[in-house]
Amino acid sequence: MPRYRYTALAQNGSRSHGVIEAFDTAAVVRALAAKGLTAISVNPARVWWRPQAGAGGQVSRAGLSGFLIDLAAMQDAGAPVRKSLDVLAGPNADKATRTLAELMRARLDAGADLGEAAKLETSGDVAFAAALVGAGERSGRLSETLRFAAELITRQDVFARELAGALAYPAFLLGLALTAIVALSAFAGPALAPIIDEGGSAALKLVVAAGGVLQERWRAIALGVAGFVVSAWSAARSHGGRELISRLSLNAPIAGAITRDLNFGAFARILGALLTGGVPAAQAFAIAASAPANLAVQERAKRAAAALQTGMTASSALATLDAAPGEIARLARVGEEAGALGEMLVRAGDLLIERAMRRMTRVSAIAGPALILVMGGLVAWLLTTFLSGLAALGDGVL
Repeated sequence: MPRYRYTALAQNGSRSHGVIEAFDTAAVVRALAAKGLTAISVNPARVWWRPQAGAGGQVSRAGLSGFLIDLAAMQDAGAPVRKSLDVLAGPNADKATRTLAELMRARLDAGADLGEAAKLETSGDVAFAAALVGAGERSGRLSETLRFAAELITRQDVFARELAGALAYPAFLLGLALTAIVALSAFAGPALAPIIDEGGSAALKLVVAAGGVLQERWRAIALGVAGFVVSAWSAARSHGGRELISRLSLNAPIAGAITRDLNFGAFARILGALLTGGVPAAQAFAIAASAPANLAVQERAKRAAAALQTGMTASSALATLDAAPGEIARLARVGEEAGALGEMLVRAGDLLIERAMRRMTRVSAIAGPALILVMGGLVAWLLTTFLSGLAALGDGVL
């Protein structure tokens, strides 16, 4: 939505300035009038300001879920959306919730519908929740959809925590072992350099040489590593980099199966829940296609949604999903024949997500001991190299 910078006159004669989102200048004038302000000047805003600054970038999944639940409770109580946002933007609300409510309220005042007002980001949890809110408003089941969105975001938060917990131990072991190897080569190696220049094995000389380079040029090496990490991070955050990583992750050994189950499972579960809730199939496909975190899966889900527009049945459109687990198409076909498509897709999504979690647990359980053995072997090799080199030097002296 375009942004406009305005100058307005209050009833007491004071002037106020600010930036507001609206469809056009007339909508800005109407929004200001609703606040008791008379517009003096309205011009397109040329500032580095985004509505999502302070919204999706700062609100946690738990905070967003709580915001949606509170909004649903007020809808059940019969409060108008605008009045509900006034309450949620009150002084007792936390900063993230207050910011969300204020931004949505400003967009409503500018003439946006609720779904458009909630779309404070183009991607991420806030954008996904906004798509569900828009679907709930159009279907007349707003409070139910708000709770459904809160439940999904809460499940995503729980899953993200479980995933981080599963990977934390192997990552810690890897970092600890690498630190030990670098410390041995950087500090112990150069200290032995004077006595092994004339003798010692080739492996020992290589370790000592590497340690000497680390000691002498550690600043340049640290800067190079930092630069590489920043460059890799920036490339991974770009759209092209994310697309490449998404495609590679789908075909990676071991991890690829987990990635496919997680992403296609999220798509199937959300699609099934939307269909069960009465959302039209075309709209449900479009919303669910944005659920997977993997961009390659998103693209394939959008192609399936486009296939639905050509007259295909939902099960036939789902059968076109490239690299999707077979459970989705199979259960979709059974559900369509039995008149329970939504329920069967929810079941398929749950099966895939649960299978991914079991695989991840097994991989994590194996990765820990495997890393201990591999890194322990490397450390033992370094120690053995040092000790055997020193023993050989001692024999030579005797």
